[in-house]
Amino acid sequence: MKSMVATENILKDLVVTDGVIDPESLDSRLTSGKKLVVKLGVDPTAPDLHLGHVVVLTLLKRFQELGHQTYLVIGDFTAMIGDPSGRSAARPILTQDEIEANVQTYIEQAGKVLNLDRTKIVNNSSWLSAMTAQELIEFFGHISLNTLIAREDFAKRLASGLPVGLQELVYPVLQAIDSYQLKADVELGGQDQRLNLLAVRDIQKKLGQNPEDIIMTKILIGTDGKRKMSKSYDNYIGVSEVADEQFGKIMSIPDSLIDDYAQLVLGMNAEVRRELLSIHPRDAKMKLAQAIVAKFHDQKAAKSAADNFRQIYQQGSVPEDKYIQKHFPQADLLLDDLVSQVGQVSKSEATRLITQEAIKINGQLATDARLRVNLSSEGLTLHIGKHGFYKIKRR
Repeated sequence: MKSMVATENILKDLVVTDGVIDPESLDSRLTSGKKLVVKLGVDPTAPDLHLGHVVVLTLLKRFQELGHQTYLVIGDFTAMIGDPSGRSAARPILTQDEIEANVQTYIEQAGKVLNLDRTKIVNNSSWLSAMTAQELIEFFGHISLNTLIAREDFAKRLASGLPVGLQELVYPVLQAIDSYQLKADVELGGQDQRLNLLAVRDIQKKLGQNPEDIIMTKILIGTDGKRKMSKSYDNYIGVSEVADEQFGKIMSIPDSLIDDYAQLVLGMNAEVRRELLSIHPRDAKMKLAQAIVAKFHDQKAAKSAADNFRQIYQQGSVPEDKYIQKHFPQADLLLDDLVSQVGQVSKSEATRLITQEAIKINGQLATDARLRVNLSSEGLTLHIGKHGFYKIKRR
């Protein structure tokens, strides 16, 4: 294992002020020479990861690079509930098929940040589904109803006469069981996870286990410039989105967020960020967008996306040579299959684009994911979002 570095170097730039619970304990663990169990839990409540997830994944990668045992806990069981943090209403309950489809995309996309060969990926259903009712009740006995309903998000709902589901109340207990099972030394999460993570520590103590140390990362604000990045708010930038779409969304962020994105997504140091902020915001965002697209695609895709953006949005046209040519042997394809293959996105992401009216065929809006699209040697034009332009022909 690599020699330990100072705690502040691991946390640098990513962690919110006062984001470490019990910093002395964390420092002691980090300098002990012990290989720590470091846990990050993600619930696959949606098909795709976005740049907001990259912040905490980057912190997990730092622990990984120091030789610690990093766990990515896929909450396939807890996804049936969904994290209630900050929610004004309960999440819709997902089917098992939806969850399993989301799990596959999560792992693939997490690999854009983490070294998956050095990451233990576990599903929390492997222990939560196997627990008896008696075992669950014993865990529930370690946290009081008073503690749970005192949470600000629950208190607001109750004060407004809005329901709080029983399944939401037990969410922190299930998260604690994950940590208990793994004997976690450290758990990572966004600062909006604070109440859940504190509950985990309390339950571990009552069960006679050393409570994990908690590290909370900064929250990346979404493209609206107001709220945390979230698919629920439709202000997100997906890590696997089409390069042109990704580029265009980054160009749409408020100027005030350039520094945050440079720091939290790209890890730029203060000196490089100062240089970036010294130029015109439009030019700074062009540099930022190219760097982010290169990170999640490649340099060629980043250059192409930048060229397309300049032509379309600065010159006001879609030149013939900016259409990407695609050929298929089939006589026809369902629209969701076509968008998925052409845009190199998951089927679920293709369906989302279609239902959100982001797809045009020959200039006409297409909103039926199961529409059968006829292909011919003459071809058709396909627009994906605001930034993806394709000509599709039958081979």
